[in-house]
Amino acid sequence: MQFSSIKEKVRRYTGIILDSLLIQAGALCGFYGLIVSIYLILHVVIGERWFIISALNNGAHLITMFCVPAFLVTLIVKRYRFPWTLYLIPGTLAFLIWHGGEFLPKANIAADPDAIEFTVMTYNIAESYTALSAVANDTFNADIVGLQEVPRRMTGLNSFSERGGNAIYTPYPVASEIPEAIYRVGNSNAISAVKIEIKIEGHLVSVYSLHNFRPTLTLRPFSYVTSPRSDDTKALVEAVANDPNPVIVFCDCNFSDQTDDYKLMASQPKDAWKEMGLGLGLTANAPAGGPGFPFLLLRSDYIWHSDEFETLSIEVLPTELSDHYPVRARLRLRS
Repeated sequence: MQFSSIKEKVRRYTGIILDSLLIQAGALCGFYGLIVSIYLILHVVIGERWFIISALNNGAHLITMFCVPAFLVTLIVKRYRFPWTLYLIPGTLAFLIWHGGEFLPKANIAADPDAIEFTVMTYNIAESYTALSAVANDTFNADIVGLQEVPRRMTGLNSFSERGGNAIYTPYPVASEIPEAIYRVGNSNAISAVKIEIKIEGHLVSVYSLHNFRPTLTLRPFSYVTSPRSDDTKALVEAVANDPNPVIVFCDCNFSDQTDDYKLMASQPKDAWKEMGLGLGLTANAPAGGPGFPFLLLRSDYIWHSDEFETLSIEVLPTELSDHYPVRARLRLRS
């Protein structure tokens, strides 16, 4: 009898403790949802005119992504469920609207025997000669490769066109002997992109490789500076808008898809990942001794193309040769 009484007390106190923990977890989730809701309001009303929003926009996918499991936690809590769940609805909806489509399977594109298909890849190799050699040896099976952060010395490597740390590798015939440099808006000494023209089965195609300036966070004074990145983006968008050829752009863009610079970029070429990618397409890798969370949860590397192309498939390749993963896509030049 005494033993049964002890068991009952243990069960009752355990239930009280678990209930208390759930209530606290629900409260924390609800508070997080409230903060995210405030951010979303400022995101719409003020935008990147305030540098705090500019900084948060770079991680908007992370900020809203955590609302989804938090929303599920609040559904488990019986007491005080309504206000906590309500606070998390805006963030959950924002994530589903912005990224929900990236988790849905994509329909197969019908075959076109008259179209030209080829494989492209973008890769920030972080000045790794090992990664550079892998590209040169066709390890990744790509017909056109856009590189960023290439080593300064590229001796002995053919079919590379390099300017300002950006390079393009391709066995296709190059129509322009000297690669063209795209300069940052307002700074004729800063090369933000390299451009070449190649011939793909008789079609002249312009190919760009771009490495946007990384935003800088300063503490004195406290600010988040994105203007050099914006100037790089504007220079590229202007070049693409005036380009008479079909265009492919490889980019370590240093922005997420909720920034103003992304929206400016997307006004010209199309984001191949948004067309056929599955998942968030995170491209940051953390080698030994490198940065970890939240760096690992970023999509910084993009493949863009003009309307003359369509994306058949795209994937992030989990190779460990750099602090970025390469992104490889299969494109089709419409007939």
